[in-house]
Amino acid sequence: MEAQFPFNLFETNDIIQVFDNQTVSADFCTGKRVLALVLPYHDMQEISQQVYKIFSACKIAPEKVLVSNQLVDWSHIEQQQDVKEVFLFGIKPVSIGIHYNLFPYRFLSLGTKKVVLADPIDLILSQSQLKADFWHKTLKPYFIGA
Repeated sequence: MEAQFPFNLFETNDIIQVFDNQTVSADFCTGKRVLALVLPYHDMQEISQQVYKIFSACKIAPEKVLVSNQLVDWSHIEQQQDVKEVFLFGIKPVSIGIHYNLFPYRFLSLGTKKVVLADPIDLILSQSQLKADFWHKTLKPYFIGA
């Protein structure tokens, strides 16, 4: 009997937060260019202000940035015409339905969207080297030009 039970069935599975897709409105990103997904434990008011500052430096107005700590399925993101860039700050791509290997701090084109996998925003802001790399290797070349 013991030989038949798969003991390793759960040892590599991750627990992820599943967002109820029924509550996502069809136009949740209308007028937004950038979608920034952050970890659910963040203080949204504080993190949103930091993300707005980052993208203001990239010449993107805060009104064009949506910061969310709710996971949204990639199929819903794909349908958003206005969204051009999606930043995953500490979010595993598979948890929103992206089954591609993403290299950290590099843009990957998925259809008409560009996706960036990055460390959690609080970690980036607390470490000067990560902050410099994120700016000089990711944001500045893409949004401002080398």
